[in-house]
Amino acid sequence: MIPEPPLRIAVAGAAGRMGRELVKLIAGEPERFGLAAAWVPAGSDALGRDAGEVAGCTGSIGVPCSEIANEGADVDVVIDFTNVAAVPGVARAAVAAKAALLSGVTGLDEAARTAQAGAADRVPVLHADNFSLGVAVLKELAVLARQRLGERFDVEIDEVHHRGKRDAPSGTARMLGRALGDTVDAIRAAPRENPGEIGYSVRRGGQVIGEHTVHFLGPHERLELTHRAGDRSLFAAGALAASGWLALQRPGQYRLEDYLRASE
Repeated sequence: MIPEPPLRIAVAGAAGRMGRELVKLIAGEPERFGLAAAWVPAGSDALGRDAGEVAGCTGSIGVPCSEIANEGADVDVVIDFTNVAAVPGVARAAVAAKAALLSGVTGLDEAARTAQAGAADRVPVLHADNFSLGVAVLKELAVLARQRLGERFDVEIDEVHHRGKRDAPSGTARMLGRALGDTVDAIRAAPRENPGEIGYSVRRGGQVIGEHTVHFLGPHERLELTHRAGDRSLFAAGALAASGWLALQRPGQYRLEDYLRASE
């Protein structure tokens, strides 16, 4: 059944940075989106509080923050910005609700990937380490540069984030590395042991939302491709836009590129 507007959305991780941004965006477009549930962890200070108040909206939106519901909430899409440990529970809740699952949790482990793959047998699932259109283009440009420049050019991926970010390298840096052929997915510093090996550098501090640079270092020249995020709301807006498309898809696993190509 195709959902009609407003799209009913459950935000998992509603009290976190991204969750609060999502709640504000949803509340700002009532004709398109509706906040059906705001899920927070057990023991959270936000439990029972109005999700709009937690997010910093101008007024109450009438949805109290609650724990993740597995009995089948009345929602069309679950948007997950929790943490790796919470991913399996959120996946089960999406399946119970027969709702699409869109996840922006980074640093997934094997248990989280397995949970999302299992959910995809029942509902449409889209996971992305970054919901920025600019980052999607950065990845395409980096892949093109790698193909054109070849292994004569060393590749370094540099990323900077706020002091509170836990995973390192970031999910976006790992995504860029995988797109460029990296299979080790770990931090490696010079000197390189193998030709074509990709190095990563990580910096944490202040309130930096996110910066990623792919360096191509050649014999007598270098090319640098950089993306800088200026406001966290851009990631929330991207996730929200993709959620409407995802709700119309059949069960299965999707990539952000699938949504972007469908939107061209």
